[in-house]
Amino acid sequence: MNDQFFNLPAFDDKTPYALHWVCLYMAKHYGCKSKTRDVIKPGIEYIMDALNEMGFVEGKDKIEYRQTQYALNAIRIWFDCTPWFNPCKIEELFKGDVSFYKAGIINCDCATDKLKEMTAQSGFIYDVTSEHCYFSIINGQVFARYQRIIGSRRICKIEV
Repeated sequence: MNDQFFNLPAFDDKTPYALHWVCLYMAKHYGCKSKTRDVIKPGIEYIMDALNEMGFVEGKDKIEYRQTQYALNAIRIWFDCTPWFNPCKIEELFKGDVSFYKAGIINCDCATDKLKEMTAQSGFIYDVTSEHCYFSIINGQVFARYQRIIGSRRICKIEV
């Protein structure tokens, strides 16, 4: 019996999760959540796909428990922090003078039909109207907000 563990790229408590091999695999193959097989609940199949790409053989190779936990955390973090759609230009997302939209809460009436459609497709807000939906731009990403106070969802990065 083989007592050796599969040789994974280095990762420990001090390494940012953005550099974890699972997150790098997801960014390379999917880029955004709307392109994944299951946009609602991340599964172990993504971890296995990443391992298989590195040469891991199911039934033969094994990984340490700690590395399994890192991988499970990495996939959850990737799904939590990755926008739903590929980057878009700000002019595609908001109407009028786009320099106005750099800070604060943006009313739904200022959003283009494309942004409203993307928000509805993300499954977070189904009634994308000015009564229920607002937007904000934080660190170069557009977030849809439900009734200003009830959570938010990353929709896309702003392409520069």
